[in-house]
Amino acid sequence: MGRPSCTNLPGSNAVNKTAWKNGRWGPLAETMLDLDDWGVLSGAMVVDRLRTVQGQPRDVSEHLDRFQAGCRTVGIKLPAGLDLAHLIEQCAARNLAAWGGIDLAIVLLATPGRVAGQQATLVVHPAAIDHARLRQWYATGQPLAVADQQSVPAACWSPHLKVRSRLNYYLADRAAQQRFGPTAGAVLQDATGCLTETSAANILIAEGQRLVSPPPATILPGVSLQRTERLAAELGIELRFEPISIQRAIEADGLMLCGSVGCWWFASRLENRLFDDLSENPLFRALREAWARDLGVDYQELSRAE
Repeated sequence: MGRPSCTNLPGSNAVNKTAWKNGRWGPLAETMLDLDDWGVLSGAMVVDRLRTVQGQPRDVSEHLDRFQAGCRTVGIKLPAGLDLAHLIEQCAARNLAAWGGIDLAIVLLATPGRVAGQQATLVVHPAAIDHARLRQWYATGQPLAVADQQSVPAACWSPHLKVRSRLNYYLADRAAQQRFGPTAGAVLQDATGCLTETSAANILIAEGQRLVSPPPATILPGVSLQRTERLAAELGIELRFEPISIQRAIEADGLMLCGSVGCWWFASRLENRLFDDLSENPLFRALREAWARDLGVDYQELSRAE
């Protein structure tokens, strides 16, 4: 999708990066899947991604709950007694220096393993955060297009699964970026034509003093959406879960996004509808400040510094 690779982002030092695969730490550049792995052959791969905040992995238990639930659904048997939380902490500690102390993402991925094997493939590896892109989202908002592609219907697999079979997201983001530039994203639709999510975030529209997000059955249960729901309740902000048609989103007072890497930001446009700058909008700002308090740091300032 035109994003910089991990090795050419500021602060990145490919020589010292390490990843964990099936019990061993090794160079990130040499960590790969075998060509006869079901993850390569069929895209049978459960994933999750979280980030560090000031060097510390955040929301580890929530991401692990979703990752392990996905593995059970797909039938991937993780090693008994494996302390994934400790591996995540180790991955952050081992790799922060390679990024010059800049916050990074931690990715977990699991496949059923090789065709002739009996062992699942499990990898924990670091990934760069594109802080320059985040700074643009925070400053001016993210341009969004409505994708021609649909979210995968529940008849194929549950929308609650976070998997690497993401060609629909790739094609949608590629088309959006060709229209609106490299920071743009696409919002996918469900089979009824209602909006669901982007490749990196859950969406919420503002209608007056309330927020609306798509029904939980149609979207990934985002860890950041759960935080936003909790914070909204604490602030007395009404948050409903209802179908959002394209027209309803275009007529909304604004569109906001939340994701594990970007945290909380707003859209500058949806198709030809240009939204007002929400950076000083009372509803958006109250939740941005609540996000910062909950994280214990101003996440926008972190990206500006990095």
